[in-house]
Formats: sequence, C-alpha cells, structure tokens
Amino acid sequence: MPGPGSSGDLSDVDVAEWAEYGGGNVLVNTALGATATVPTAETDSVLWGTLTAACAMTVPAPVVVGEKRRLYLTQDATGSRVVTWTFTGGVCHWAGAAAPTLTTTAGHTDYIELESLDGVNWFGKYTLNLN
Repeated sequence: MPGPGSSGDLSDVDVAEWAEYGGGNVLVNTALGATATVPTAETDSVLWGTLTAACAMTVPAPVVVGEKRRLYLTQDATGSRVVTWTFTGGVCHWAGAAAPTLTTTAGHTDYIELESLDGVNWFGKYTLNLN
C-alpha cells in the first residue's frame, strides 16, 4: 500500500506524483497538532502528516459513493502521539470493529484508508508500522 516516499521520510515525496497517483487533493508533510481535519474531495485525497502532538482528527462526511481518504501518519521525533477520531455526518466501520491503536515509535508511519461505500458512512482499514 505504501506509495512514493514510503520510507517514512516525507521530505522526498513528489506532490505531482501523488496528485497523479491519488487523483485528488494532496497534503504533503503537514504538521498535525492537537486538532486536524482530513481534507475533502469528491474522489480521493491523500494526507501525509507528521503527528507533533496528541491529535483529535476530524473526518468530514463523505460527499459521494466510492470516495476515499488515504492517510499516512508519521510519529515525530518524540513519538507516543495518539489520535482520537471524530466522524461528522456518519460513522466509521473499522476493520476488526475498532479504531486502530497507532504505532507510537518515533519516526514510524501508519497507513489508514477510509472509503465510503454508501455516501454516508466510512469503512476503515489500516496497516500499522510501515517501517
């Protein structure tokens, strides 16, 4: 599942390559502090972010059936950053019936994919500790 720049070092990610790869909005090497909102698009969006604090992540409601959000969340040099999830306008049905407990090791990256199969709710799957 990892794409360009998946080594965990987000500085070498080519935004144009991701825009072509993901076909939607791309935010690269974004610092994610105490609060963050996943970008919206009618098709697909990719968020490459570094967690710099415990983060309350808000995921807006899907706009269309088949919409996807892909998140690559990397721990900063301190690590131990946790994410709590809020879904507006619907719920998320996670693989394993629970939101993932992210890897807390400094510099390590987790991959989260959200897809709307009904245009209302999200279905989430994840791959942890890509390093």
